[in-house]
Amino acid sequence: MKIPILFYIMLFIECLIAVWVLFRWKHSTVQLRLLILLLVVAPVIAIADLWMALYGIRNLWVTHISTLIEYVLILSMCYLWKPKIIDKRILMIGILAFIVLWIVSKFTFETLYRSDIYTSAIAKILEIIAAALLLFDVLGDSDVVVKTDARVWVSSGIIIYSAGTLFLFALQNMMLDNSPDLIKTLWPINWILSIVFTFLLARGVWCRAIP
Repeated sequence: MKIPILFYIMLFIECLIAVWVLFRWKHSTVQLRLLILLLVVAPVIAIADLWMALYGIRNLWVTHISTLIEYVLILSMCYLWKPKIIDKRILMIGILAFIVLWIVSKFTFETLYRSDIYTSAIAKILEIIAAALLLFDVLGDSDVVVKTDARVWVSSGIIIYSAGTLFLFALQNMMLDNSPDLIKTLWPINWILSIVFTFLLARGVWCRAIP
């Protein structure tokens, strides 16, 4: 199985960033440590996915796990940053409700043998909403220095990546069944946006600590 060079470029960048941000761990707040975990988990999942693909092992279930981890870490960050524009208890309910939905979906309408088009789409929509609320909250504060506020970089990265890949993930099964060539053409969009996402989040890690 031939893996496109763009995937290896994305993986190299993610691995490099993962090692780089770990040096920031001791100087980071709890929120930024969740962000560092997200940046470290991403290449680990990508490597596992690649290894299984090269050895012909079914690997669609990896996407399901990735969706859950990404959602929980992102929403937990938003929760801990306590945006004034929304009651943080709503974010906690969103985290717990999604975990329940994710578990139920694996035994009902979305098995591990197919792409997680439904839970993935729901996760990305909720991530966009949470990140947008956080961004509006930050931009509404006149005392914030936007360029050095981690929340601006993190929320921008989440919005760009989740919005840019929402329909790509939602239509994944349809493309796999009806037009495998189309998904080969469009999937590099995910890798490009993953690189942008990684850089924006890494920039957030090296901003000043926001309690």
